[in-house]
Amino acid sequence: MNCVDLREVAAGRFRIGHDKAHRRGPVDPWLITIETPHGEFYPHSADHIGFSTSTRGAIASRLAKLKWTVVWQDGADGINVIFPAHRFDDVAAIVQPYKSRVRAAA
Repeated sequence: MNCVDLREVAAGRFRIGHDKAHRRGPVDPWLITIETPHGEFYPHSADHIGFSTSTRGAIASRLAKLKWTVVWQDGADGINVIFPAHRFDDVAAIVQPYKSRVRAAA
């Protein structure tokens, strides 16, 4: 099954990370993340992205209340929501992903 490629979604705007399961070698698109101060984005399916909050609180509540998100998991330490990939920028505006480091041209 294919998944949303978060490298394309981030498009050089946001810092890319990797799931802890990633080891050396080619990067499996399922193990790519986009990190934020409030949790991380992860691929959920071919047309949906997930976001896992690192805590409960205001951010988790805001995400859960959006009409187009689905609370996939609800735990004592945070929630996982899924949403259509085309809504990435809307969620990013709430969770503020870390910006990509841009290298100056020589």
